Formats: sequence, C-alpha cells, structure tokens
Amino acid sequence: MPRFSGHGGKETMKVRPSAPRRAAAARALAACLVAAAGAFADDGAYRSAPAADAEGAADDAPMTRTLGAMSGDPASLREALELDAAGRGAEAIGKIEAAIRETPDVARLWETLGLLHWKSGRSAEALAVWTHFAVADGTRAEPHVWIGKLHAARNELRPALDAFDRALKLAPGDMNARFQRTRVYRWLGHIEEAAATTRDLCAREPDRADYRRELAAALFANREYAEAAVLWARVRRDRPTDSDAEIREIASRAYATGDDGAVRDAVAYIERFPGHVLALRVLSDVAQNSGRREEALGYLKRLIVVETDPKKKARLAFRCADLISGLHETAPDRFTIQEAVGFVQGYLTVHPYDVDVRLLLGEIFIEASDWPRARDAFEATLRGYNPQNVRAFRGLFEVCVASGRHREARQWFERIRSFNPLDPYLAYLEARMDAANGDYGAALEAIDRLEISGARGAVAMLLYHGLAESDWIDIPSVRIVREQIGALKAAGYRFVSAHDLPATLNDRSSPERLSRQAPQRIACVTWDDARRDAMRYGTPLGRELGVPMTMHIPVGYVKEDHPFIAGWNTLRTCADTGTWHFSSHAYDGHDPRPSLREGSAVHPLANRLWLPEAGRQETETEYRTRLIREYRGSREAIVAELKRPREADVFAYPFGDIGQLSHSNVTNAPELNLAIARKYYKVGFIQSHFGHAVHGDDPLLYQRTEPYRAETGSNLVARLLCLHPVFLARATRAEIAVLADKPYLANEMLDLLARDGYPADRLARLQAKVRRTIGGSLFRWPFRRKAPSVVETSAPPAAAVAPAGTAEAAPDPTPGPASPATDNRQRPPRRRPNPLPDTGPAPGEELRREAGRNY
Repeated sequence: MPRFSGHGGKETMKVRPSAPRRAAAARALAACLVAAAGAFADDGAYRSAPAADAEGAADDAPMTRTLGAMSGDPASLREALELDAAGRGAEAIGKIEAAIRETPDVARLWETLGLLHWKSGRSAEALAVWTHFAVADGTRAEPHVWIGKLHAARNELRPALDAFDRALKLAPGDMNARFQRTRVYRWLGHIEEAAATTRDLCAREPDRADYRRELAAALFANREYAEAAVLWARVRRDRPTDSDAEIREIASRAYATGDDGAVRDAVAYIERFPGHVLALRVLSDVAQNSGRREEALGYLKRLIVVETDPKKKARLAFRCADLISGLHETAPDRFTIQEAVGFVQGYLTVHPYDVDVRLLLGEIFIEASDWPRARDAFEATLRGYNPQNVRAFRGLFEVCVASGRHREARQWFERIRSFNPLDPYLAYLEARMDAANGDYGAALEAIDRLEISGARGAVAMLLYHGLAESDWIDIPSVRIVREQIGALKAAGYRFVSAHDLPATLNDRSSPERLSRQAPQRIACVTWDDARRDAMRYGTPLGRELGVPMTMHIPVGYVKEDHPFIAGWNTLRTCADTGTWHFSSHAYDGHDPRPSLREGSAVHPLANRLWLPEAGRQETETEYRTRLIREYRGSREAIVAELKRPREADVFAYPFGDIGQLSHSNVTNAPELNLAIARKYYKVGFIQSHFGHAVHGDDPLLYQRTEPYRAETGSNLVARLLCLHPVFLARATRAEIAVLADKPYLANEMLDLLARDGYPADRLARLQAKVRRTIGGSLFRWPFRRKAPSVVETSAPPAAAVAPAGTAEAAPDPTPGPASPATDNRQRPPRRRPNPLPDTGPAPGEELRREAGRNY
C-alpha cells in the first residue's frame, strides 16, 4: 500500500491567520491531541475503502521522505529535527508543540508535528493535528493534502480522495494535490480517468519522473501494455536498480506481444526473485495462451504457493485442475484426474460451502469414471445446499446412465425436466437414455421432436464479458473475438439482436415441410456487465464487423459509479453508434452477498440474504420485494436513462442462476423469479452447453454459451453447428438408426449432413463409425473392437449406451450416444448394445468445461 510522503507544500505559509484564530489554535492544541485517538481514529467517515489494486499500489516509489530542515525553517524546527535524528522523538514533539503555541500560523511546524507522530506509529494523533490545523484556518489547502496522504497510507482511499478534493477546491492549481488524487483514483480502480489525468500532468511537466512512473502504472493497470512498456523502459533508465519497474517493463512487453525475449527476461527475473507473483503470473499466462500447457502448469503450481489472496488461489487451483484434465487426455500416466481432484479438494478444505466448486468436483469425478464419488458430490449438494440444483440432477443422470441404472436415470431426467419442461434439448437427453436402454423407437421419436423444434427456429447465442488488446491474458482479445464472429459470418451466419429473438423463432410451418430442410444459420452476440473494456474495444469492433450486439447492464454498479463498469454517459455515447442494444443484468443481483451472518457470498436472485442492520435473514416477503426491484427497478432505470424501451425487454440472469445452478435457500426460487420476470420481460438468458435459443423453449430461459478464451473461429463454428438442434438430431439419428437396424436411415442422415455443411472432420468420423457398425452387423454379432486411447475433444456429441451382455451397465457417459453394432439376424425387442469407440468429448468434459466458463 502507499506510504505516507510527509511534506505537502514547498515553503512556509505566507498568510497569517487573525489573532483570535491563532489564540484558538494554541488553546485547542492540547485538547486536540488528547482527544485524537477517540475523535478521529475510527470515525465512520473514515472506514477503510476496498483494498487498492496490487498492480497499482505496490509499484509506486516510497512516499516517505527523511525528516530534515529546509531553507527558511525557524530555529525551533531545526532543533526539533536534530532531536528526532538523535532518537529523542518525544522531546522533538514537545519542542514543536511549544513552537506552535508561539507561532501557530507556520504550516511547516504543523506538518512536522504530524510527521513526528506518524513516524512514532501514532497516526491517529497525526490526523488529529492536521485536522485541527485545517479547521483552524479554512483557507489553506496544505493540511488537506497531508490528511489525504495519511488516509492513503492507511488504505482509507475514499477519505483520502475527499481530502484531496477539499485541497483542490481551495487551491485548484495545486499540482501536488492533483497528482496525489490521481494516484488514489487509480487505486480505487478508476483507471481510465487516472490515466487521462496523468497524461495531462506529464504534458505540463514532462521531466517529472514521478508523473511518468504513475502514467506507466495506470496504463499497465488498464491493459494498454504496448505504451506501458515504453514508459516502464524510460523509468528503468531513470532508476536502473528499480527491480519493480524492471518486472513491470518485462510484463508489459510479454502481454503486449508474447515476445520470446520478454519471456526469457521473466525467467531470469524469477531466478533472482523465486517467489515474485507478477513474474510467475506472466510466465504462466504466456505459456498457457501459447499452448504450452505443461509449462504453464509448473508456473501455476509455484504461484499457488506464494499467492495470499484466497479468491485468487481458488482461480489458480481451477486453472491447474483444468490444465491437468486436458493434459490427462494425451498423457494419462503423467497427469492423472486424481491430481486435478486434489487441487479442487484442497480448495474445498478452506471453502467447504462453495457449491459451485463442489459441483465441479462431481463433474471431474464423472470425467474420471469414478461414479461413487461423483454420486456423493452431487447428492451432498442436494442434501446440504440446494435440493433443486439442476446441475446436480444432470450429474446424477450421467452417473446413472453410465452405471446402467436406467430406472433411476429416468427419475433424474424427470427432475431435470421439472426446471424447464419446454426445453427442446430435453429430447436429446431422453433419446440418449432410451438408446442406452435399447428402446430405439422411443429414442427416434424424441430426436424427431428435437429436429422439428430446431427447424422452426434456432439461434446460436454467444456470451462475452470483457475484451482486451492482449492475446496473452485471461480475457478474450479483440483479435480472437474478431476471428470468431468473422468465421461465423464466413460460414453463412446472419446476426440478430436479442430483442428480436421472439420474431426470429416463430416458424410455424408443418413438420413435413421442415423435416428435411437445411437448418438456418443465425447467431446473436450478447455481452454481460457493461464493462469499460468491452465498451472501449467492442464498439469499434462491432462497427467493423457490422453485427448488432446486446449489452446487459448491471444497473446498481452503474449507479454507484463502479470503476470497471461504464457509466450512463458512456453507454449513451455507445448507443448512438448504432452498434449496441441495451437490456438488463439486474439491479444488485450481480453482487454476491452472504445469506448467513458468517456465511459465504451467494447469488442474490437465488437466496434470501442476510440483513446485517437487522441481524437476521430476509423474510420471504422481503425477498420477494427485493426480486421485484431487481427486475422492475433495473428495467425502469435503463428505460429512463437510455430511452430505448423495446430493447429493455431482455434480461440476463446474473451468473445464469435463479435457483437451479448453485446454492439456494428458497425452495421455489426458480418459479418465483420466472413469475416476476414474465411481468417485465419477453426474453431471459441462462447459460448452457447447448448454447441455442430454440423455437418452443421458454423465452425466459433461452440458453447461451461463452466461447472458450482462445477458441479459434473454425472450432467455434464447428461446435455451434454440432449443437444446432437440427444437426444434433440428424447426427444422433444416424447413430440410433444403425442400432435399430435401419442402415438406410443412417445413410440418409449422413447425406443430409453432408449436403447442409456439417463440419467435415466430424462428418468423416461419423461416417466411419456408422459404416463400421453396419459392416460389422452384417457378419457377426456382437461386433467388438478396442476403444482408442486418446479421446478427441472436438468431436460431435454422442450418447452413452450400455454394453452388450451386461444387464445394467454402460460405458462412460458422454454428451451423445455411442453406437454399438446390431445383429441383422436377431432383433430382440430391447437388446443392450455393444459400445463402439467413443469419438465424443471425454466423460464429463463438457460439463466440466461449461462449469469452468461459469466459474
């Protein structure tokens, strides 16, 4: 954190206060010092502000200066400073107090008295001294600057900002006050404004090294790495031994270009400073985003050891678990799923009530085919955290399908259905379940329903949050998003706005006409949070690509001037470009808060919250009233500020959670949220692996998907096409058809997929699988072959089925059906088929990836 710099002005004050004011100052000094601790130390107006950004605060040169005499200082001040230098601080303070009684108008005496108290560890006394001086003579700016620096040193950033504002009101031209205010503004997170002000200061005084360093810090915090690298290099020339400036210059170069030279410099730096957090973070980020996953994992493991922030540790643990799971696919002997489980379990020992991570653990157990422990994780969630958790239902459904418990799988399927009976993708899960149970007729009927829903309308729903220029950090870059949306355009997708979805998904043609037509390619680009970086980079990107984009606004953050969220003026300016449409992301529902006095923060829409003022939890009536404000209040604010009521008919549920996804202490939270939302909105969004808004679905529960951080455009196109309900239905029908001894139907589906542009690599694998299965079924049954050792993660989904010869068993569950061979000579009514090699994602992988994006 910033430290106290001491001196606020350059010379003794010239203007003497009136005699009565001088006398009052002298009489009140002793009482002021006695009362200092109680009157000023912990007053409500001086509560600690949120912790300053470590990237900003830790980089600054020390603000403390050595107490020493200046030209023009009175003799008493010089004598006091000599006493302090000799280690006689108490005598020095007495000397200064005596001098102030004689000449209470000398600012240097008051400043030095406060500094002596501060140096002795009595910041409350220092604050009392300077506050008294500021009150005694209300015309001086200097004491407010000193007060501001003291508050900043104690990480009381809001009071510091107020003090600098008072100083600038009294002396608008005080450059020191302006500079100190700018630094505090950056520490509070107002990075863009701080950078703009510091640019102006540098232009006025280009030789000021402290201004130049502050601008470098602001640009680095604002992720403007190319310009920051140039400035940090200049700072290093000014101060060659400054190791902090050295690593920030290295980090700026690395994040700007991924430069190999910067990486080598970071490696050399970490050899000198083995536990340096920023250096380890740079190396792990660049390695991971360059595809060097094993190297990234090594740095992340070291980073977890030295990181002290629990939330950052949690994110690092998840990154390690995700990397290990990916590496396990290619080197299972060296990277085990159990190691990934260890990272997650380690986090849960510290945060046992984190439901999201507990569910993630169950999904990793599915990926490891550890059905008992997966079941335990999901059932524990239902027992202890949310009996309506659909993620847990889905996990238990996968476990039961995998372990051949078909009757129980049906029960969990019905629980999944209870959340949204209109979800067209339920037909896909049902088809998987029926195929696994050998009921191919029912499976084909379910797939027919999915295809007709998709043919009547399906829109790929993309979700983004932040945006950056750099390709080497954990936020999607402008280049990546440009590539993703450009690839969709090149693949024939047209784009619609979110508020136009009801009209887009309204084809009422007959099933006969729709059953074999080519699926439409339509996409919608949405953003959540109204982040400043998204507005700054997304606005020109949207104009360049010519696609409409919908931004969901967290109204509460905008109203409180959150430093990372765009304000109303910015949003109005962006609206005028014609690129953006605006709708709601709740009022305060994006801000997790505790539901118990000592509880962890939970999602507000799904929970009754703790009321600290009342010392109790919300009542049901208070919860309902708050929900009405979240839905109605946020819409009213957006319409009032942006004057675009038609666009405001769309709502993105914060975290995609209304009681079905994570922790919830309200048994009917989904029903209550939906009932209120329907009064004010026509469209609502949750998150889902399937990522499509489909005809027939509940418009308040349309599904979105967030592209992977560095997902290529071609991979995104292939993934969305495979998840389009029409393509998904036809690919699944081809596999089920061979199980049902209908090779003609399988071949017809393959021809339709080829005709309509199903991804070529996925189609080739599906064709090979179907033809092998048909060929095997003509000669013998069962047709057995060994499954491949490496699973291709980009393959189209396939459903889990039970192996032949086992009454209640099935292979590892995947998001799609695996196709066994079928004997044409025998057609038992409900044969348990033999599994084929699985070309779909690893067991549980899509669940894990979806959870990871949400997390």
